[in-house]
Amino acid sequence: MCECLRAACPCLEQLWRRIVKEKPKGGDDDEVDNPPSKRPSFPPPPPERPSDSAIYVGIWSFEARHKDELSFQEGDLLDVISRNGDWWTARKIGKNGCVVGTGIVPHNYLARAESLEMQP
Repeated sequence: MCECLRAACPCLEQLWRRIVKEKPKGGDDDEVDNPPSKRPSFPPPPPERPSDSAIYVGIWSFEARHKDELSFQEGDLLDVISRNGDWWTARKIGKNGCVVGTGIVPHNYLARAESLEMQP
């Protein structure tokens, strides 16, 4: 296995061993090579998004006028986490997929991602 891959993700070592090496007959090779006390611990899976959470896209630009509001440009992706009347709470998603801001946004400036409304 490539050294750079080993350095980037040491957990792949065990997977690589299982792919290229046959398991010994009569037992699990994981128990022999990696006893439970020495197995790496993996982080728990990320929490599931609430069912009312959805991805929206800005259909017009919006400039915040209050500290609680969130500015966004046409085409920006927003993860709406709460819908309350005409103003929804959303997280703006950057180009790299990270959350870059949270605030309230006017719902009529958004269209659900992958909907016909957002098509040019």
